[in-house]
Amino acid sequence: MEAVAYGTPLDTSCGALLIAGVDPSTGKPSVSSPLIVVSSDGGKTGIAIVLMTSAKPGQYLLDLTCAGAQGCVQKYARVDLFYRDGTHEQVISDATANCKGSIPVHIGGSFGRKPLIGELVGKENRSMHAWVGDAFVECALTEENSRTLMYSARCLLQ
Repeated sequence: MEAVAYGTPLDTSCGALLIAGVDPSTGKPSVSSPLIVVSSDGGKTGIAIVLMTSAKPGQYLLDLTCAGAQGCVQKYARVDLFYRDGTHEQVISDATANCKGSIPVHIGGSFGRKPLIGELVGKENRSMHAWVGDAFVECALTEENSRTLMYSARCLLQ
Protein backbone atom coordinates (compact mmCIF):
# COMPACT_ATOMS: atom_id res chain seq x y z
CA MET A 1 0.00 0.00 0.00
CA GLU A 2 1.19 3.47 -0.85
CA ALA A 3 0.37 6.37 1.43
CA VAL A 4 -1.48 9.12 -0.36
CA ALA A 5 -0.06 12.59 0.19
CA TYR A 6 -3.39 13.63 1.72
CA GLY A 7 -3.15 10.98 4.45
CA THR A 8 -5.67 8.54 2.97
CA PRO A 9 -4.22 5.12 2.08
CA LEU A 10 -4.92 3.89 -1.45
CA ASP A 11 -3.85 0.53 -2.82
CA THR A 12 -2.34 1.49 -6.18
CA SER A 13 -1.53 -2.05 -7.28
CA CYS A 14 -3.09 -3.02 -10.59
CA GLY A 15 -4.60 -6.13 -9.00
CA ALA A 16 -6.60 -3.90 -6.66
CA LEU A 17 -7.57 -1.33 -9.31
CA LEU A 18 -8.51 -3.35 -12.39
CA ILE A 19 -11.67 -5.38 -12.84
CA ALA A 20 -12.10 -8.01 -15.58
CA GLY A 21 -15.48 -7.88 -17.26
CA VAL A 22 -17.36 -7.74 -20.53
CA ASP A 23 -17.72 -4.67 -22.75
CA PRO A 24 -21.49 -4.00 -22.79
CA SER A 25 -21.47 -2.71 -26.36
CA THR A 26 -19.47 -5.56 -27.95
CA GLY A 27 -19.85 -8.48 -25.54
CA LYS A 28 -16.07 -8.98 -25.66
CA PRO A 29 -13.81 -9.25 -22.61
CA SER A 30 -12.56 -5.96 -21.23
CA VAL A 31 -10.73 -4.58 -18.22
CA SER A 32 -11.94 -1.52 -16.33
CA SER A 33 -11.26 0.75 -13.42
CA PRO A 34 -13.51 0.59 -10.40
CA LEU A 35 -16.76 2.51 -10.77
CA ILE A 36 -16.19 5.99 -9.37
CA VAL A 37 -19.43 7.66 -8.32
CA VAL A 38 -19.15 11.37 -7.64
CA SER A 39 -22.32 12.63 -5.98
CA SER A 40 -23.11 14.66 -2.90
CA ASP A 41 -26.75 13.57 -2.63
CA GLY A 42 -26.67 9.79 -2.80
CA GLY A 43 -26.66 9.53 -6.59
CA LYS A 44 -29.64 11.72 -7.51
CA THR A 45 -27.21 14.07 -9.25
CA GLY A 46 -23.58 13.61 -10.22
CA ILE A 47 -21.43 11.52 -12.54
CA ALA A 48 -20.40 7.87 -12.53
CA ILE A 49 -16.98 7.34 -14.15
CA VAL A 50 -15.39 4.19 -15.56
CA LEU A 51 -12.20 3.91 -17.60
CA MET A 52 -11.97 0.70 -19.64
CA THR A 53 -10.14 -1.04 -22.43
CA SER A 54 -11.77 -1.14 -25.83
CA ALA A 55 -12.15 -4.12 -28.15
CA LYS A 56 -9.14 -2.91 -30.15
CA PRO A 57 -5.66 -2.82 -28.59
CA GLY A 58 -4.46 0.67 -27.69
CA GLN A 59 -7.96 2.11 -27.48
CA TYR A 60 -9.69 3.04 -24.24
CA LEU A 61 -13.07 4.36 -23.20
CA LEU A 62 -13.76 6.96 -20.55
CA ASP A 63 -17.43 6.27 -19.87
CA LEU A 64 -19.43 8.92 -18.01
CA THR A 65 -23.02 8.49 -16.87
CA CYS A 66 -24.72 11.67 -15.69
CA ALA A 67 -27.55 11.68 -13.17
CA GLY A 68 -29.96 14.51 -12.49
CA ALA A 69 -29.42 16.38 -15.73
CA GLN A 70 -32.21 18.43 -17.22
CA GLY A 71 -32.35 17.39 -20.86
CA CYS A 72 -30.74 14.74 -23.01
CA VAL A 73 -27.17 14.14 -24.12
CA GLN A 74 -26.62 15.54 -27.60
CA LYS A 75 -24.54 13.86 -30.28
CA TYR A 76 -20.85 14.70 -29.78
CA ALA A 77 -21.36 15.99 -26.24
CA ARG A 78 -18.62 18.13 -24.73
CA VAL A 79 -16.71 17.14 -21.59
CA ASP A 80 -14.43 19.55 -19.72
CA LEU A 81 -11.70 18.03 -17.55
CA PHE A 82 -10.04 20.19 -14.90
CA TYR A 83 -6.80 18.94 -13.35
CA ARG A 84 -5.37 19.61 -9.90
CA ASP A 85 -2.32 21.31 -11.46
CA GLY A 86 -4.60 24.08 -12.81
CA THR A 87 -4.73 22.89 -16.43
CA HIS A 88 -7.94 22.23 -18.33
CA GLU A 89 -8.85 20.10 -21.31
CA GLN A 90 -11.99 19.84 -23.41
CA VAL A 91 -12.91 16.69 -25.33
CA ILE A 92 -15.78 15.87 -27.61
CA SER A 93 -17.41 12.55 -26.92
CA ASP A 94 -18.59 9.93 -29.33
CA ALA A 95 -22.06 10.04 -27.81
CA THR A 96 -25.12 9.45 -29.84
CA ALA A 97 -28.12 11.47 -28.76
CA ASN A 98 -29.64 9.77 -25.72
CA CYS A 99 -31.69 10.55 -22.64
CA LYS A 100 -29.86 8.04 -20.45
CA GLY A 101 -27.05 10.43 -19.50
CA SER A 102 -24.45 8.25 -21.25
CA ILE A 103 -21.36 10.08 -22.54
CA PRO A 104 -18.61 7.80 -23.92
CA VAL A 105 -15.22 9.32 -24.76
CA HIS A 106 -13.05 7.00 -26.87
CA ILE A 107 -9.35 7.68 -26.42
CA GLY A 108 -6.14 6.31 -27.87
CA GLY A 109 -5.43 4.33 -31.01
CA SER A 110 -7.08 5.50 -34.23
CA PHE A 111 -9.35 7.90 -32.34
CA GLY A 112 -6.56 10.49 -32.32
CA ARG A 113 -6.97 11.31 -28.66
CA LYS A 114 -3.73 9.80 -27.36
CA PRO A 115 -2.86 12.93 -25.39
CA LEU A 116 -5.94 12.42 -23.20
CA ILE A 117 -4.83 9.00 -21.97
CA GLY A 118 -1.45 10.60 -21.28
CA GLU A 119 -3.14 13.32 -19.26
CA LEU A 120 -5.18 10.79 -17.28
CA VAL A 121 -2.01 8.79 -16.53
CA GLY A 122 0.01 11.78 -15.38
CA LYS A 123 -2.45 14.16 -13.76
CA GLU A 124 -5.07 14.06 -11.06
CA ASN A 125 -8.54 15.21 -12.05
CA ARG A 126 -10.03 17.94 -9.88
CA SER A 127 -13.45 18.10 -11.55
CA MET A 128 -15.42 17.32 -14.70
CA HIS A 129 -18.22 19.10 -16.50
CA ALA A 130 -20.29 16.87 -18.77
CA TRP A 131 -22.57 18.85 -21.07
CA VAL A 132 -26.13 17.59 -21.28
CA GLY A 133 -28.18 19.71 -23.63
CA ASP A 134 -27.49 23.38 -22.88
CA ALA A 135 -26.46 22.72 -19.27
CA PHE A 136 -23.77 20.65 -17.64
CA VAL A 137 -23.46 18.20 -14.79
CA GLU A 138 -20.46 19.04 -12.65
CA CYS A 139 -18.59 16.77 -10.29
CA ALA A 140 -15.67 17.55 -8.01
CA LEU A 141 -13.51 14.49 -7.49
CA THR A 142 -12.11 13.73 -4.06
CA GLU A 143 -8.38 13.12 -3.81
CA GLU A 144 -9.11 9.38 -3.57
CA ASN A 145 -11.37 9.44 -6.68
CA SER A 146 -8.75 11.42 -8.54
CA ARG A 147 -5.89 9.10 -7.64
CA THR A 148 -8.00 5.98 -8.34
CA LEU A 149 -8.68 7.26 -11.87
CA MET A 150 -5.03 8.22 -12.45
CA TYR A 151 -3.58 4.93 -11.19
CA SER A 152 -6.23 2.90 -13.03
CA ALA A 153 -5.22 4.63 -16.28
CA ARG A 154 -1.59 3.74 -15.57
CA CYS A 155 -2.52 0.10 -14.99
CA LEU A 156 -4.60 -0.10 -18.19
CA LEU A 157 -1.61 1.11 -20.22
CA GLN A 158 0.70 -1.64 -18.89
